[in-house]
Amino acid sequence: MGYSITLVEDDDLISALVTYFLQSSGKFKKIDTYNDGTVFLDSIEHAWQGADAIVMDFKLGGMNAEVLLKELHEKAIGIPVIILTSHYNEYLMGYMIKSGVAAYLSKTIKPDELLSVIEEVIEKGHYISQEQFHFLKTAFSGERLNASKQPLDITERDIDVIYLLANQLTAKEIAEKLYISPKTVEGYKNALFSKTGTKSVVGLVLYAIQNDLIDAESVDLGLKNA
Repeated sequence: MGYSITLVEDDDLISALVTYFLQSSGKFKKIDTYNDGTVFLDSIEHAWQGADAIVMDFKLGGMNAEVLLKELHEKAIGIPVIILTSHYNEYLMGYMIKSGVAAYLSKTIKPDELLSVIEEVIEKGHYISQEQFHFLKTAFSGERLNASKQPLDITERDIDVIYLLANQLTAKEIAEKLYISPKTVEGYKNALFSKTGTKSVVGLVLYAIQNDLIDAESVDLGLKNA
């Protein structure tokens, strides 16, 4: 079988190296590459089709990943996006996680780690390291909302779904635990994004922690030491 991904990277050398490494791993059946953010944006209606994830740089010539991410959201394209960039800092990481990226990685990452993260994002929908989690938890705390004062209509079943998402279960695994269908799980997840104003599982989990919906100590986002 194998995975399929779309790589958007305007540095030809980086693009070639990443493509070669992923192809050599034997785990990818298809890797589509775009060396220009504008070309990808113009082709976005079909550029993502068949892909399990999109890997893109933050800076892409005259535009940045935020523009592409916004376009994906507007077109309701729910494919996970991994940012792989030399523009790696806490501010951009926090901003892009809140904007909905599934993972934010530095180009200094080791090839085997990159492969592992891509697989985790495809299987689980998101990735965050231990170091990133602690920073994001602190950064998001300044934006705390009192859920009890908001008309969010968060139910016990919603909290069950958040808890299981936080602990790295897939939609199929959550469905089995809650005796519902994977499609229903996706429905809960999308509704929770709408209720909380978040755009990613990581953002949703951090929201739930900051608003005391779940306990931070009970969360296992598949945390790894980056």
